[in-house]
This record gives sequence, structure tokens and C-alpha cells, in this order.
Amino acid sequence: MTYKIKGGFNSGLHIYKEEEKIMYSLVKKEFFKNEIEIYNNNHKSLLTVKKSISGFNIENIDLKKLDKLVNIENNSIIFNLGEIIHFKKKWYDISLYPCSIIYFNNKKIGQIKPKRRIFSFNINLNLYIYDDFKDLTDYILIFILCKYSNQDHG
Repeated sequence: MTYKIKGGFNSGLHIYKEEEKIMYSLVKKEFFKNEIEIYNNNHKSLLTVKKSISGFNIENIDLKKLDKLVNIENNSIIFNLGEIIHFKKKWYDISLYPCSIIYFNNKKIGQIKPKRRIFSFNINLNLYIYDDFKDLTDYILIFILCKYSNQDHG
């Protein structure tokens, strides 16, 4: 499955599948405490987080939709049974844009690639997730929205 991730300067992201927006984030700015809210395509709040040193503090969560989620760290997602989705950045990539390989319990399940590598105030990524792991898609999308919604991209 392929997804497109687009967003502006420090202002949240939108995720599309086949031109339909399926998830997005909004950033609420407070002095040193920016809050990221994540919504589905029906504008229902799925998750609210605040950045911490080790990752993100979960402030509010839709447990019906995200019942397996325990923690979101800087480079991984931890599930209630000890399973982990890990995002490993390519060591040779000097771009400001994320370019990561995605692993689930040490097995490659997808990849994030920038559409361009020039400096820009916008983010424009392609996300590829292997079909065998589509049940993890929402968690991967949420991680990307948490990680990159509040960053300066240029």
C-alpha cells in the first residue's frame, strides 16, 4: 500500500491514500509545550500527544481504535504485548527529510521516502507498507503524524 504525506511549515500533516485524506494532524502551539492532535477522515480525534525527551506523552487516546498502543518513542512504537515497530533512518541519508526503513519485530514491513530532497518549507513523502502488515497501518500513520507534524522542514 502506498500513502502520500503532505504538510507545511511546523503546522501539521495530511495523509492521503489514492487522493482521499484518511488522517491528519493539527499542532496547537503553547510556550515550549506544543500539542499534536491526530484525527481520522471523519474529523474524530484519535490521539493527542505532547513531545517529551524520549518520545511523546499520550494525553488522550481513542482506545477503541488504538487498543494495542502503549507508548510512542522517538523512533519506535511499543505495543501492549511487547511488540515493536521501529523506524530506522538510513545512515547515509543527509537530507532533512525522513527516509526510514520500517521494521516490525525486526522484520522489514515498509519504507518512508521523500519525494524531493531539496530544501523546502513543506514536507512531501511517500510511505510504502507491505500488504501483509496492513493491520499496523494506523499505528504507522500515527507515528509519522506525531514525529513530523511539529518539525521545521527546511
